[in-house]
Amino acid sequence: MRRFVVLSFILLFIVCVPGLTDALTITFDEFGTASTSFSQTTALRDEYAQQPYNYGVHFSGPDVKDGGAILDIATFVSIKPLSGKNALAFNDRKEAVLSDGGIPVWPETIIFDTLWANISIYVASARTDTDHFSLLAFDTSGKQVAIDEVDTKNEWALLNVTWAGGIKSVLLSMDKKGNDAFLADNLELTTTVPEPGSMLLLALGIIGIGVLRKRN
Repeated sequence: MRRFVVLSFILLFIVCVPGLTDALTITFDEFGTASTSFSQTTALRDEYAQQPYNYGVHFSGPDVKDGGAILDIATFVSIKPLSGKNALAFNDRKEAVLSDGGIPVWPETIIFDTLWANISIYVASARTDTDHFSLLAFDTSGKQVAIDEVDTKNEWALLNVTWAGGIKSVLLSMDKKGNDAFLADNLELTTTVPEPGSMLLLALGIIGIGVLRKRN
């Protein structure tokens, strides 16, 4: 019985304590080379929440069709992507229209099926003026739990938010000062956090097994 209890507590620790090596990076190159024009694509939505990746990551803009779109930026902007050729691109100029009529504007909401303790993403203005970027993190109740801000122009800067209780969603935004376009690349998620319900079910299961073993 003592041996079983020790093993149970070890299992409970492994599952309930945030993962030691859990990490996921989305480079926006997973689906190959993208279009170089907003007019030939649509806003990013659930591409990373379904086959073939099933990452459980959902993207959305301020309206049904609006939001950032994956573009091949390697050949038409001075700043180069961090990996591959693609980046998540935004532009609020009137001539920047997506193929379904949406507009590639911010803020961008990113929702996670899995709770993560740390979220980071690189941002850069697509023009030469300096702009102010922010990344807000929210828990499962929709309460803001963390924020990071940075000023940058035509170079990549890192936004990073951390919340040990588990981040359910983030809001990526830019306060436009002179630019009308910006880029985001390499979204990184680290350390999964179990849902409270999952931890409770695991604990109850271990207790139940222990009771049955004791009766036998």
